Amino acid sequence: ARLGGGTESTDYEACNRRRVRVVNAAGAVARSQAEYFLTGLLLLLRDGMGVRSLQAGALAVGGGRGRELDGAAVGLLGITASIHLLAPLLDRLGVQLLGYDPTLHATSELWARLGVRRLPLADMLASADAVICSIPYASRYRGLLSERRLSGCKSGQVWVATTASAVFEALALADALR
Repeated sequence: ARLGGGTESTDYEACNRRRVRVVNAAGAVARSQAEYFLTGLLLLLRDGMGVRSLQAGALAVGGGRGRELDGAAVGLLGITASIHLLAPLLDRLGVQLLGYDPTLHATSELWARLGVRRLPLADMLASADAVICSIPYASRYRGLLSERRLSGCKSGQVWVATTASAVFEALALADALR
């Protein structure tokens, strides 16, 4: 079992030879992923508040470091089961929700129901203070987050992702992290 629900790294032929049935329980970890995304956002926007101090063996005192979620624009890359749980929480925290999902039609009522403003991917990346990347892996998404796309990200943007690493162009991601 993994935090992600994908089966892209599963050797189906080996499973078939051993008569092992493979089931993709995509929604089984939705609540855990939603909690992971929220925790990641809070820590990253608050500059890891307390994490560094606790690692050094001292308790951090004070606060006010970093940014708040209230008023932040959060980009949702992939509208998965975990996002269905997370979007209402973020909305209640005053977050402006932006989204892109290549599998969800622009006119789908789900955008409005979740309170997400659908944008083209480049516009979402350029506008969001933070991005949650939960797009399920499929070979057609290999390298979706290319150098061109990553170079258009808003300065200071933070990311929390559970997607397969193949969605990113590895060298472009390394350059973006420098």
